Amino acid sequence: KNKLCKSLLSLALQNRDNMAETIMGGGIMIIHQIMSGDDALVTYQDLQETASETLDAMLSIADDRLVRQFPIVATTTCMMVNFLDSIRIQENAVSILLKLSESNDSYKRDLVACGGVDILLVILRKYPSEKMKKNGLKLLSNLSS
Repeated sequence: KNKLCKSLLSLALQNRDNMAETIMGGGIMIIHQIMSGDDALVTYQDLQETASETLDAMLSIADDRLVRQFPIVATTTCMMVNFLDSIRIQENAVSILLKLSESNDSYKRDLVACGGVDILLVILRKYPSEKMKKNGLKLLSNLSS
């Protein structure tokens, strides 16, 4: 599964056309299933790091109608809780949530409803890196507007 994620990530990052084809070919669905599916898969940190990085890359051009088909906010916040000690997952997750919050107000409501604000505050205290502060504070600002 990690090879699949890495292949999807590689395709997605090559160029915008490849990324669009990957998304339209079910890339977001596959990545979401890896992030939320089989209990055995969701415990592999390396796999989840790659999956979250891939989803983050795909969200930059994915159509919201496609993205809304999956409970990405709930899946992402759950992943954040499960991997508190992985800064890579936390950075990817905050970036995913930031992109979603900028695209549609319903994602903001979803994030608040699933306890995302509390999780985000814990993460910001735990990882005070510049990237985390920048994206985390922007996400918090989006949630208040």
